[in-house]
Amino acid sequence: MSLTLGIDFASFVYRRLNPIPKTEQTKQLSVSVIVPAHNEEKHIEDVVEAIFAQTIQPKNVFLVDDNSTDKTMEKCRELYNRHDTTTYYLRNKRNLGKAFGINYIVKKYYNELGDIVYINDGDLIADRDFLENLVKGFYDENVAAVTGFPTLIASGSLISRAMTYGKEWQIRILSFRKVGQAARNAMYVLCGACTGYRKDVLFSHPIPIRTQTEDLDYTWVLLEKGYKLGFQEKATCVSYDVTGLKNHWKQTRRWHRGAWQAMYSHAGALSEAKSLLYTTLIPFWAEASLFTAKVAAIPLIYSYSPYLLGGLIAADIAVNIGITVAKKPAYVKYLPAVLLYTGTCLVSYLISGIQISYEKLTHQEYKWNNTWNKNVTTT
Repeated sequence: MSLTLGIDFASFVYRRLNPIPKTEQTKQLSVSVIVPAHNEEKHIEDVVEAIFAQTIQPKNVFLVDDNSTDKTMEKCRELYNRHDTTTYYLRNKRNLGKAFGINYIVKKYYNELGDIVYINDGDLIADRDFLENLVKGFYDENVAAVTGFPTLIASGSLISRAMTYGKEWQIRILSFRKVGQAARNAMYVLCGACTGYRKDVLFSHPIPIRTQTEDLDYTWVLLEKGYKLGFQEKATCVSYDVTGLKNHWKQTRRWHRGAWQAMYSHAGALSEAKSLLYTTLIPFWAEASLFTAKVAAIPLIYSYSPYLLGGLIAADIAVNIGITVAKKPAYVKYLPAVLLYTGTCLVSYLISGIQISYEKLTHQEYKWNNTWNKNVTTT
């Protein structure tokens, strides 16, 4: 078992032995929902109706159309007219990014917002009791954000679906890692597609727009500020994954470029989030380096002893099979897809690291920023 798996599993066991305390105070929390959408004509109606079908009703819902070029605008206007007493519709005149829309709403509509501001991506459908379970995570006033548990819907060609199955395996089988990281307040990333934040925290600390992964960047910011972050396994939802190998590659590249950008942007500030730095990031970076070295050394190991190489590969496969059988045996069939996805991530991570390091050394950080103007129309 790897070092990071061991740390996360030990923390997971701790959380199971010391569960989050239950409090009636969370029932008093009101929730506003922001739905950022860009070209989501296929899903936006189901997404919004799922929000209004929640067991606890949101105080209001903000639909943010980020200059869609399909029929998202028409769909949003229909939804606005259908739920006009509790719905706001905003359309950006050009593509400004998710972080801009969220920050704009928090600043302009602060007094109209509920205690918790929940971000629900335009292609993610929340289960009926999602909000009810999510708010239970705000048991402590110092809990700034709580993320839910999304799963993925695969579509497209065989290889496209295989990429999704690889991600789904990591989400489902390794979900204990998120529980463990939350238990020691060292979460690597809050899921940007389904996370709730305290309104006052969003107002005091706007989401950064300096990287391609604002959710990762903001997670580290909140931990550096000393806040607690939570993960609610029972706050479940499903999301439509991207389709096509090209789009999977673009998504993976964006994630890894954003991770390297965040590392350089935070730099020494990470020392303020000691649990994150010493129990999540440093072990991960060390393992990533060792794994890369191991892959690079495959020809050398093979020339020395094919049996040794076979043994190392067999050991890795055995660990994955063991974890899968213990957690969800039916997912053993996805292990070939895990190899495909893991290989793609390795290549993406290395290429991104080289590119972002070069941009940092040559002072091209401006390429990381999401430029924006206040070009917003409101309904």
